Amino acid sequence: MSIRIMVALENTIFTAGDILKGEVIIASSNIITEILEIIINLKVLENVVLEGKRESYVFYNTNYKIYDRKQLIQTSIDKGLTIPFQIILPYDAPGTYNGHYAKCLWTLRVKVILKGNKEIIKEIPFIVLPHPQYIES
Repeated sequence: MSIRIMVALENTIFTAGDILKGEVIIASSNIITEILEIIINLKVLENVVLEGKRESYVFYNTNYKIYDRKQLIQTSIDKGLTIPFQIILPYDAPGTYNGHYAKCLWTLRVKVILKGNKEIIKEIPFIVLPHPQYIES
């Protein structure tokens, strides 16, 4: 069985505090019998290099369950599944940046958990601008 995951975001650039809207699209034949749940993970990670040492700091890391087995059983589909989602981005998280000594990355990770302890993961980076209230002058 072949399962393909696609993630479509409404925009490519967001501002902290915006609503991240998108869809998880799962293309497969006989999808219902294998999927147990679908989880979205939103993560903001800063990587810093100081005196030759690389360190990572997690600013935000939260899971959102967008579908589980009970919902899938009630859904009538043959070839695939499209699940819309909306997540409010944290207001006080830093914006995306990529400097000489540090970078801050936002990623959206979709994990489809299947029967038999199998997982399919799709991860996409996206750009977030800092909320105007938190921009230093």
